[in-house]
Amino acid sequence: MDMEEHGLEQIHSIESSLIRCLRIAKKAQYWKQVQTLSSLKLDRPAASILMLLSKKPQKFQELVDKLGIEAPSVSRKVHELEDSGLIIRKNSNDKRVHLLSTSPEGDLEAKKIYKAQCALLSEVISSWSISEREQFVVLFDKFATGLEHRFIK
Repeated sequence: MDMEEHGLEQIHSIESSLIRCLRIAKKAQYWKQVQTLSSLKLDRPAASILMLLSKKPQKFQELVDKLGIEAPSVSRKVHELEDSGLIIRKNSNDKRVHLLSTSPEGDLEAKKIYKAQCALLSEVISSWSISEREQFVVLFDKFATGLEHRFIK
């Protein structure tokens, strides 16, 4: 096998692994485990919004762009989260635009989700050596950064 064939084989392997990870992350079973570990009843779209807003306040359109979900669906979830007291609207420099952010209760819920997701991932890599974990962190971050530079403006 020459270098070009070997490189192509590696790319196919990476693509296959990425697809498998994305498929698993979208499975209902994965989300049910996150819900169980975090003791939350939020659905995945609502939790995704909460997690994004817990990192930093954002404009509605930024949320839509990052989630890749239709604006009406995001709007419904934002209203649900507002009604439940998990997110709040804040004034921005532009009076026509509001920033969405998590409330103190929303921050607590986001931390529960994050902790549950970390517990699941920790379980998956529990048998890995420290060196394997360090290598994976560096390479996976490099890979994700490359994807961001290519696809996120």
